[in-house]
Amino acid sequence: MRQHPLRECVVKKFVESWSRARPSTRADAVEKLTALYDKFKEAGLADRHFESELCRGPAAAYSQRVGEMLLADYLWRDEFKLCSNAVGPDFFAEKGAVSMWVELHTPEPAGVPGEYFEFIPGRVFNVPHKELSLRWTSAFSEKKRKFDKYVDGGVVSAADKCVIAINASLLNRRGCPEFTGVSTLPIPVEIMFGIGANQVVIDRVTGDVVAQDFECRPYILKSSGVPVPSASFLAEENKGISAVLGVVLSEQSMLAGEYVSAMIYNPFADFPLELKTLKATEHWVCRRVGQDYVIEIA
Repeated sequence: MRQHPLRECVVKKFVESWSRARPSTRADAVEKLTALYDKFKEAGLADRHFESELCRGPAAAYSQRVGEMLLADYLWRDEFKLCSNAVGPDFFAEKGAVSMWVELHTPEPAGVPGEYFEFIPGRVFNVPHKELSLRWTSAFSEKKRKFDKYVDGGVVSAADKCVIAINASLLNRRGCPEFTGVSTLPIPVEIMFGIGANQVVIDRVTGDVVAQDFECRPYILKSSGVPVPSASFLAEENKGISAVLGVVLSEQSMLAGEYVSAMIYNPFADFPLELKTLKATEHWVCRRVGQDYVIEIA
């Protein structure tokens, strides 16, 4: 491809990212990241700020911009064709007769206690479930507002299928490529359907567990006391979103050849995404049974 003036800077950032790895691992990672960058650039998926933010932006910008490349890699591995416009969602993805808009957000760990990310062997730590969940709810809300603007501006048709991808790479502790919530289910499942902690009912006489279910958690209280909705797919105003893809877009995952992911389908979407249109580690659906909702892996 034609040499981009900032390409050398981009490659240097890849080298810095893997500076502590073994020489053979570093060489492999830099080679694959550079090849992916070249493909991403050649496909016209990089906007005019891509290189400058990757090279010179705030600390989180590197992971956020690399996340865009890795999402493209995720979709390409699933045989989707991608394109991108100057104005609009990150990608328009097509495979056969299926098409969808995909908008990515890589939330920064604002409000998450810093000690959660400190790796000290043998130290016991608490998982800040509420703070992590609030980062996911914020990411969904922000991208939902963006999709609304794209529809209002005519960039996205109201009849198009829309997917919000939330990348957990900046919310995870080192070496923990997953996003399990307080319920032991994936966090994106919790915030889409209002699921809270796992709870049990114990017989006071025998001490036996006689029932087990999950707390209903339609809201999460911020430290200020403000309630934040956490059952987004049960809300009428979100029926324009077809699905949410929770994913860990890390460079390590790229080398391993698999991204930890979960697709959560909106049961009330105006234009639903067909089950398993997009490959993922898990697929979560919701169905109505009488007056109750049943959330399960498909």
